[in-house]
Amino acid sequence: MTQAPKVSVSLRNLKVRDASLSSQLDMAPGRCGFRTNANVPFGTRALLLAASVDISGAWRLYSALKFKAERLFFTVGVSLRMSQLQLILSLQSGVHTCRLPITVSATAGWRSTAYLSGMTALATALARSFLVLPFMSWMRRREVEQQAEAAREKLDRDYNRAMTLQVILTRLAEERLAAERAVKGLVILQAEYGCLRLPTPAPPATICMDVTVPCQSFVDGSCLVLPAGTKSKLDGFCDTDPLGQSSKRLRIRYMHGGAEHTVDIDDCDELRLPT
Repeated sequence: MTQAPKVSVSLRNLKVRDASLSSQLDMAPGRCGFRTNANVPFGTRALLLAASVDISGAWRLYSALKFKAERLFFTVGVSLRMSQLQLILSLQSGVHTCRLPITVSATAGWRSTAYLSGMTALATALARSFLVLPFMSWMRRREVEQQAEAAREKLDRDYNRAMTLQVILTRLAEERLAAERAVKGLVILQAEYGCLRLPTPAPPATICMDVTVPCQSFVDGSCLVLPAGTKSKLDGFCDTDPLGQSSKRLRIRYMHGGAEHTVDIDDCDELRLPT
């Protein structure tokens, strides 16, 4: 049995600014049809429009609003064809789509056209208020919680590594402390690094750590020089705020020449003691 010849002419993804337009004309003996659709994005949403008609007089109009939330897409649309009006809700994740068509009217006419406009606006507002916005809020909270948990785990690892290095530096720090005290040189009384002025409540994964031991071990000839750049890379230090939600500072209280001094600098500033 021979198959009737068919000719199709397609125009796909014609770009007009950010919008895209696709059309297709199908021709076969005794049959001719044309369909077109447009996609107009704006922000995390997109307006979808589609129309089709064939030689028999059958036609279909479709309009929808598509929302993007993370890796999911919500679509609220209204389909108007010769015999019925449908409200169509869909949820898409990757190649998987869940589609729910709801027949609103079994006839098409001016009343159906009015329904088309009203139902699109109503369905979009309801879906946005009760589906899209709550889901996006939940996804944001979930993402923040995951980031905070990952930051806490990283902070724990880095802090334990810094404390291990401080134990190793303790002997050197004690030797240099004794030498500096003998000549009334540079003695580090207390050194703190990190988020010194924490708000209430404190951000997650944010601490202030004691760095007296490494700072004393860095003293050489009654001088302490810390180069410009973050101090979190120094031995015995760590990044006290992996999420970057607070500013880090270094505060040192020290003795030199029998007098007590205090210096407070930004994380990336160069430090030279005595000043």
